[in-house]
Amino acid sequence: PDPWAGLERRPGPWEAAFCGALEVFVAERTRQQDPMYQQKALDLAGEIQRLRVTIFGARNVRKGDGSEEEPPPPKPYCTCELAGQAHMRGKTNVARDDPDPTWNYTIEFDRITTKDTLHFVVWDHDELNQDSDDALGGTFITGVQALHGFSGELLIRELNGRQRGEAYIKVRTEALPIL
Repeated sequence: PDPWAGLERRPGPWEAAFCGALEVFVAERTRQQDPMYQQKALDLAGEIQRLRVTIFGARNVRKGDGSEEEPPPPKPYCTCELAGQAHMRGKTNVARDDPDPTWNYTIEFDRITTKDTLHFVVWDHDELNQDSDDALGGTFITGVQALHGFSGELLIRELNGRQRGEAYIKVRTEALPIL
């Protein structure tokens, strides 16, 4: 008899995050082998570029602070920042009590290179104390991905155990001509 018969397989959250990262890696690796992509990467290498980032929205944004069985819906907003450059940051509006917010927020960065990284963080707005907004989760894309043009959903990795389930943010990036 099969000792595994009748057992149900339930992947853990770490496995979902790993599989999502693996899918992005494989897709990026496939694109990198494309000669057109390689030429564009060479053209962009080391050059300062302009970039437009559109944050369309997110889905399944939930908070879990551990104090309640079913917490109230979040009041999410998203920040987009060039890593290590806090002055190069954009912030969406706050979506009221919506786990699937639509922001349609666009920001342009004037100075980005292939060596930079764009960080996206989804926050839960605290109306009583704006200095204590909770970071629900975050993700990132590399400067190469951003300048090549990215359009799709990114898995939001939870921060401090405050996100329940899998959440995604939908973004698009496009390189702009230098002025």
